[in-house]
Amino acid sequence: MQTPSSSINFSINPQLTIQHSSRIIVFLIFVFFISGCGNGGPELAYVSGVILLDGVPIPRAAVIFTPLAGGRPASGGTNEKGEFELYYVGRNKGFPPGEFGVTIDNSQPPGKPAPKPQVPAFYRQPGNCTVSVAPGKNQLTIELTAKDPKKQKK
Repeated sequence: MQTPSSSINFSINPQLTIQHSSRIIVFLIFVFFISGCGNGGPELAYVSGVILLDGVPIPRAAVIFTPLAGGRPASGGTNEKGEFELYYVGRNKGFPPGEFGVTIDNSQPPGKPAPKPQVPAFYRQPGNCTVSVAPGKNQLTIELTAKDPKKQKK
């Protein structure tokens, strides 16, 4: 049994190819300009600084900035000089700006000596210390007092 053979004649019209090529190039240029060059997202905040308790740097403390409007916190830790830098997700430094409740804690597990000065318990809760973080670079000095600011007379 013989199968019918078919042949396809394929020819390219040079004029048609040039028209299609120019349309593709125009389309790609349009897409490039529409997409823009940046990420198009909001400007992020970058925070570093120092934390002091009655003027003395707080060493080896966990520092957590929790957004008052809700969302993921940014965190970091202080070195021996009380200096810190905040990270958002993983090791990403930028995070959305806004108002934050700050939690600071340098307590140690039982059996380990506590660093001096020891952060008072009321700063270990979010909301007892708040800061405003603007877009861009923020260099903060957070000055705490050993006395509970909510219990001080006005």
